[in-house]
Amino acid sequence: MQQIPNVHCLIVGKGENEEELKQYVEQHELKHIHFLGFRCDIPLILSDSDIVTLLSFREGLPRCVMEAMASKKPLVVTNIRGSRDLVQHGINGFVVDLEDDQALIESFIKLIRDPKLREDMGRASFERIQPYRLENVLAEMEDVYSRYVKALEKVLETTGVEAYNLGTGRGYSVLEVVAAFERVTGVKIPYTVVDRRLGDVAVCYADPTKAKKELGWVAARGIEDMCRDAWRWQSQNPNGYERVVQPNR
Repeated sequence: MQQIPNVHCLIVGKGENEEELKQYVEQHELKHIHFLGFRCDIPLILSDSDIVTLLSFREGLPRCVMEAMASKKPLVVTNIRGSRDLVQHGINGFVVDLEDDQALIESFIKLIRDPKLREDMGRASFERIQPYRLENVLAEMEDVYSRYVKALEKVLETTGVEAYNLGTGRGYSVLEVVAAFERVTGVKIPYTVVDRRLGDVAVCYADPTKAKKELGWVAARGIEDMCRDAWRWQSQNPNGYERVVQPNR
């Protein structure tokens, strides 16, 4: 705030450190920091904000970040699971390591001083949140849970053990998988055709006819959906799920 004195920081919500933070702000005469407490008008606060930040030590899938993305806001978040699933560094915001204060400050300054960067990242946020729209999530959840509901219904009316193949019933060659991946991601995959490795299965079948006949279940998604979801997760988590870094306190 010394570098950009006209900035206001709005802290929304309540927590166990609230009084301690208020005392710190008062002692250091930080005039532009405002504690809003618990609020029911988050959409209005978001509409009046230029940047949204969440600096947690751990999260699940933070809804406040999702709401900010739906409001076309750029974000600054800590490099933890959940936040980095939603915010891609340099695309719709900045992801900073825990306790890297310098990177945190630099991220805010970049966004504050560059209105076009804020606009571009806000637009990217809106685009990246679309797969999480309620109608899209409900469709995926319905597809997942319908399998278990059908299986439970069958269990209640039979005894013993049954095995079912749950899939499309459509096999794919390696080249078909490569082509589907390139089609939905726009990423070109270099490859070389060579002899099959010793021990590799030449052909593998999984027939879902029994699941359709006895459970009434049919797969609703195919190879393109799988490639799209896999690429989205990998692009947002290039190093996989890294180990949890404990903050120094």
